[in-house]
Amino acid sequence: MKDLIETASSEAKKEQDEKKLGPIGRGKSALMALLSMIEGSRERDAKTWIRIFETVMEFRHSENSGLEDNELVVLDVILHSLLPKIPVHHRRKFSDDLSRQDEASGILIESLITDELTVAAPLLARSKFITDDHFKAAITRGSAQHRRIIAGRCDLPSSAIDVLLESGDVEALSVLLHNSNIILSEKQFLRLLDNYLGNAAREKEILNGVHLTMQIAYQSYWRWLPSSRAKLLARYPVTAEAFGQVLDGFLKLRGEGNAAAQTLQATIALHDRLETVRGQGYTLVLGQTGLNQLVEFMLNGLCLGQRSIKRLLTDPSGLSLAIFFNAIGLRKGQFEDIYAHLFQRELEWSVYSHNLHRACESFDEIDTEVAANLVAIWSFGDAAAKSQDQQEQAA
Repeated sequence: MKDLIETASSEAKKEQDEKKLGPIGRGKSALMALLSMIEGSRERDAKTWIRIFETVMEFRHSENSGLEDNELVVLDVILHSLLPKIPVHHRRKFSDDLSRQDEASGILIESLITDELTVAAPLLARSKFITDDHFKAAITRGSAQHRRIIAGRCDLPSSAIDVLLESGDVEALSVLLHNSNIILSEKQFLRLLDNYLGNAAREKEILNGVHLTMQIAYQSYWRWLPSSRAKLLARYPVTAEAFGQVLDGFLKLRGEGNAAAQTLQATIALHDRLETVRGQGYTLVLGQTGLNQLVEFMLNGLCLGQRSIKRLLTDPSGLSLAIFFNAIGLRKGQFEDIYAHLFQRELEWSVYSHNLHRACESFDEIDTEVAANLVAIWSFGDAAAKSQDQQEQAA
């Protein structure tokens, strides 16, 4: 009996000593024994799962655990499987702690960044260990709130920006648009515009933002609503210096080569023709055939492309047509006659009258040289070099 008592006492003391040591002191074997208990355990209370999770975590992050890399991976997989069993408030704390660590397991981050927002937010907002794949998972599988947090990060990589743009989530893109810590490339900004242009409120947001540059404004000019185009012209007047900058931007989009050089040459030649027309005092007699004469002159005299002619003659605001008339030295009254011919029956009277009034104001306000710069910019890639016959005919 004495021997049994001594043995029981010794076992109890050993167990107490092991508890004091914790899982690290008890070594791998004790931890593995604990993990073996997890398998097949379905009806444990939350406190037990929390204890098991914290035990594994303590051992996983101990400097003296003696674990090999492959064993650490196994522990990460186990922690990953335990996360759904842990109450939300514990997952929040774990996520917050993980977001501040100098080292983080990829599989655990992947588990947490698509969790409910309060759990995912710390990692999405500041963890430096989120990879491109993590961002993609959170953007595509997370909620709109997840995407907004990602869009507000100060160190968002370009690849994550691309995935956000693909999502088409306008609320997240709005956060991205106002994130002063990132710089959107021209290509990315033009893709962002796909979700904004055509909507007056969204266009206003772009116009008031910091990302819109003069080059982008004119690359996308014809995609804006007419009311926004007027604001673009006011924000970015195309002076002689600006004219060269915009053409440089267009040329970069085209890339190097003979085709790009020829496009630039044709645009500059068109600009010169506009100046020649103004210098010669060209006037167009507008009667019943006035519009036909105008189209023929645009096509054969100026060598404008059909796309440019269509844009000028189908813009119901009249803004672009007024600027064109200004550029070639025609009178405002001549513009009014052509505009009436095109739109008086097409638009409601109040809209027609308002548009005509605004277009006439623009005709008076825009400098003739600036108007010629604009027409040349609008026609970039859609103007042809004049043949010798055309030059003689125009003369």
